[in-house]
Amino acid sequence: MLSVIHRGTGVFLSFGSVAIVIWLGALAQGPDAYVQFQSLLAHPLSKLVLLGWCFSLCYHLCNGIRHLFWDVGAGLELSQVYRSGVVMLVTSFALNRCNCVFRCSKNRRPIMSLRSPLAKAVGLGSAKHGFSHWWWQRVTAIALVPLSVWFVYSVLTVMGMDHQYASDWLAQPFNATVLILFVLTMLFHAQTGIQVVIEDYIHTKWLNLTLLLAVKFAAVLMAVMSVISVLKVVLGG
Repeated sequence: MLSVIHRGTGVFLSFGSVAIVIWLGALAQGPDAYVQFQSLLAHPLSKLVLLGWCFSLCYHLCNGIRHLFWDVGAGLELSQVYRSGVVMLVTSFALNRCNCVFRCSKNRRPIMSLRSPLAKAVGLGSAKHGFSHWWWQRVTAIALVPLSVWFVYSVLTVMGMDHQYASDWLAQPFNATVLILFVLTMLFHAQTGIQVVIEDYIHTKWLNLTLLLAVKFAAVLMAVMSVISVLKVVLGG
């Protein structure tokens, strides 16, 4: 059950990445576009979706760390699996709660897969290609651990500030660099994760191929748009 939720939150996070790209685009376009984005973000339904996205991020992050321990052979006893599942759920709720409290306090100022490597190799051509896919999923997952923590406690808060504040924040070299790293790593990880879901559940060949190509194209498009938006803000253009 937890593995199904892990996949579900992963897909939800992938669609949520579109909002990050839109935020960067609005920030690059200027104050008027940014105000429109903020008004959309202030809608009660948007706040509910954002809350669900934040919980999905916390859940996917914690359960992803759990999967990484399994990959090295730790915590595979049945009793350990159950205990780690409980700890993961409690930690996810706690992190999401801390994030909500942190964002509220800041806004008062001027806001993984369980498939084995062998299973991934089947249908992906040579065994090397299957292992490469599995390996890059793990590498990006590890990279996203610190990047996601940074994103939750900085970028989500900045989204609630005015255009000038957000532009000044993003114009700092460290913030711009880490944000680009986060977006690119997130999009690559999301694309590989959705690829697994499509290959597992879509068995019609033409539809499978169409969806895979669409996901890859969308990931590349959003990556390019994000980098251009960040560079435009940083360069003051």
